[in-house]
Amino acid sequence: MRQEPDAALFAIPDDYKLFRDTAQQSLARGCGVSDGAPSANSAGSPGFPTTGIAQVGIGGVTAPRCDYCPQPSYSEEARAAKLNGTVVLKIAVTADGRAENAQVVKGPGHGLEQKFIEAVKNWRFTPADGPDGTPVACQVEVEATFHIR
Repeated sequence: MRQEPDAALFAIPDDYKLFRDTAQQSLARGCGVSDGAPSANSAGSPGFPTTGIAQVGIGGVTAPRCDYCPQPSYSEEARAAKLNGTVVLKIAVTADGRAENAQVVKGPGHGLEQKFIEAVKNWRFTPADGPDGTPVACQVEVEATFHIR
């Protein structure tokens, strides 16, 4: 006969701490969709060079904020195919607020990834703050959703 598992198996340890990663909310500021233009926002992920790069939410590191985020344009190939889809890039945001080292995490192809990389190179950020309040480089994921109306 089955019985309920011991409640102690589901107890939260006393030393458990929850860190809230707010990079997505910070970078999404000011981005939206209009007339077939993609929207942009962000988050974080593995497989990216991390030497000298802080991790948002770890050790008091804040999220960078995108202050200038021009929307990526459609590629001619994607527009002709009437392709909708999402592109996710991993980027490093430098301590002086520039986006570098864009790497494709996922995308539908048809040139949309390259168009997003081109746009992100022009983005400018208020950089992340380290635990001591000074600007630090960090990594985040940014996302653009391409939707043709």
